[in-house]
Amino acid sequence: MTRVAFSRAFRAFFTTEAVAAFVVGAVGVAVLGNAVSDLLKKWLGDDTPGLLQVAGLAVVVPVACVILFAWFLARTGRSVAKLDKQPPAACPGLIFLVGRAEVFEKAVGPHESVLRHVWLVHSPESFPEAERIAAGQRAKGRHVSLSAVADVHDPDGFLRAVRGVYAGLPTDLDPGQVIADYTGMTAHASVGLTLACLEAGAPMQYTPQATRGLVPGTESLQPFRVMIREVPGPRPSSRA
Repeated sequence: MTRVAFSRAFRAFFTTEAVAAFVVGAVGVAVLGNAVSDLLKKWLGDDTPGLLQVAGLAVVVPVACVILFAWFLARTGRSVAKLDKQPPAACPGLIFLVGRAEVFEKAVGPHESVLRHVWLVHSPESFPEAERIAAGQRAKGRHVSLSAVADVHDPDGFLRAVRGVYAGLPTDLDPGQVIADYTGMTAHASVGLTLACLEAGAPMQYTPQATRGLVPGTESLQPFRVMIREVPGPRPSSRA
């Protein structure tokens, strides 16, 4: 077991980010700890050697738990990921580059309560997946539109497709209410979508994958918002 894996498991095992759960758990552990301490004193005695043995067990048991937890993570391949990113604000419109349905389920999560319109940009290869996603969303009463791009390596094709979405928005939506997720498909698709969003002044999000070391996994994490701010300054002049 590497030092990095042990350190990651230690931080994950003793996290205190969930404050309410941590307080309740701490009280429960304290009560249980007192009861176990009393039992150990009766078993080992309450003289100095007995108390030293109780103190030793109090150190050994948590360390053993961390080692077992690290072993479990190493065996299962699960990652304990924490992204220091802000979640996207809930939007009534979502544009999604169709790859895997599992990614879509994560991408749509922050918007479930207000989502009314979904645009699925797909390739010929991902069309069956787009139809499955569309059927599930229509069953929830949402309006779904599909837009095909023939070449997944054509950023201009994706730029035109997403630009067309923003140009033809329903009257009850403006570009600031339609977020675009650029996770799926190819880098060319992401470039085209991003350029269209910058043109329209529309929000964007990314749905990352959990990783084990440097190896990407198949489980998606919660999406986070992506903000690209233009830095004021002189623009380069073009000379003939």
